[in-house]
Amino acid sequence: ARSFIDTYTCPGYDSESCKKPWTSQVYGAINYLLIDDISERVSGVARLVLPTAIVIAVIIMSFTMARVIIDSRHETAIFRSLGAKRRDIVHIYLAYSILVALLVAVSAFVIGFTTALMMQIIYRGGIADYTKAAYGVFNEPDTFSLVGIDGTLLSLTVVVILVVGVIAVIPPLIRNVRRNPIRDMREE
Repeated sequence: ARSFIDTYTCPGYDSESCKKPWTSQVYGAINYLLIDDISERVSGVARLVLPTAIVIAVIIMSFTMARVIIDSRHETAIFRSLGAKRRDIVHIYLAYSILVALLVAVSAFVIGFTTALMMQIIYRGGIADYTKAAYGVFNEPDTFSLVGIDGTLLSLTVVVILVVGVIAVIPPLIRNVRRNPIRDMREE
């Protein structure tokens, strides 16, 4: 492999008098190639980070829901002693978990939208110019927005958050509904 600056010798000539520096340049928009390279690397990292983040979220939510279920064992035991079936208890905690997951989804949307809107307001003067220079497009109008809603991505995010919430509540819920309600009332 050659280094960035190397020497090229002329065949058949005196090698000392015919040395020229060898240089290489990219043809086209260098910024576009840089952005394309960065996006490929980020998407490669995201393929590893996203599943890891989902697993960590399931673990954290599972511990949280386990704590909630443990704290409400007395109420669960009372419901069971009054005639509620295990299925009814499962429905209550699944509904609670889904409501918490929806609250997380709404909070994430509000925080993300607000952050993008603030960045749009702060950098509104030069963001179109930066984008044009980065992509090498100068004949387009001066509009560029960081604020936008992709319905497919938003729906997928909400579904993933709901699935994580349901998966997180299942292990502690199974342990809770199998417990003896009389023993839970005595321990309380």
